Amino acid sequence: MVKYGFADSKETAINQYINNIHFKSQYVRPEEAIAGILESGGIPVLAHPCYGSGDQLILGQELDSRVKHLTEFGLKGVEGFYSGFSKKLRNEVISIAERYGLYVTAGSDYHGTNKIVVLGDTGLDRADAIPDGLRRFTEEVAGK
Repeated sequence: MVKYGFADSKETAINQYINNIHFKSQYVRPEEAIAGILESGGIPVLAHPCYGSGDQLILGQELDSRVKHLTEFGLKGVEGFYSGFSKKLRNEVISIAERYGLYVTAGSDYHGTNKIVVLGDTGLDRADAIPDGLRRFTEEVAGK
């Protein structure tokens, strides 16, 4: 918003515009979110899938079922490298991505200094190997 002249600063954009947006319902169904991302030319990716809504730990068959269900709506990838993932969680997510032919992405979940997460800490440097889904994702993004 600052870049395009709608606000003088990030703080102004947040306080005068973003915080003042009110919707009838703030919940967006996953299929609606995926459709909107696809319609706008984006690549829908499920962020830190093992953590559900934030305070859950989803593993095994439940995680597999959730990801499979979302692929039916057009999900294209999962975040396999994440600052909060152990090697076991990372490997489980990557295995599911491979099972469904999904892209794999990497993210630190850095939101500023309000968290102890370090910018760029994705766990990718601790990977045994780069998964095919990550290679395909970077090629897709580079080609856009």
